[in-house]
Amino acid sequence: MKFRITLITLLAVLLLLASVGCQKAVGTANAQNAAETETAPSYATIGELQADQKISHEQWEYDDSYYVEVFEQDGVSYRAIASLTEELSEQLFGLDWEDPEHDEKQAALLAPIPIDRIENLTAQIPPQEELDKLVGKTGKELLDDGWNISGYNLDTMEFWMNKGLFNYTVIFDGKLEDSEDFYDYEAIQPLTVKSVTYSNVGDPMYMD
Repeated sequence: MKFRITLITLLAVLLLLASVGCQKAVGTANAQNAAETETAPSYATIGELQADQKISHEQWEYDDSYYVEVFEQDGVSYRAIASLTEELSEQLFGLDWEDPEHDEKQAALLAPIPIDRIENLTAQIPPQEELDKLVGKTGKELLDDGWNISGYNLDTMEFWMNKGLFNYTVIFDGKLEDSEDFYDYEAIQPLTVKSVTYSNVGDPMYMD
């Protein structure tokens, strides 16, 4: 009987310790998340974002529905996304690029627009371990999976390709001859991937 009572007590103590450990782990994770949230950039409007000279403004673009700006802070790339009304979109597209006051007029239109969200793009970059899994695949497999070519260097067999938000450098095995009628998409299809590395942020307007 004493042994049974001791075993039950021991199990209770172990469960209590496990519970405390879990609570500490959750508390630590919550603290880390809170710290990350506190350090993340926060801007209410496009005007606030564009007025901040302490960050690096990398690129911006807009279409009928959204204005998007990519910026860098402390080595981390972010994307601010703001919704555009049909009226505002028409006003932006209606600006004359030859107008010497074009940039000022565009900034005035964009300034009061609320920012919907700010995304950490650096956190979305595929780790090299994931990119390494593409080694051995064919060019056709990449193309069928949504990869596109923006340029190439046939001397090194480097192809600058993009998928989704990001640009990559893809090196293929083999050799191709350059010519005026060189059709890169067709030519790389049977080639196999030698390596893939991340380059930079590509299409800022890409929405998953």
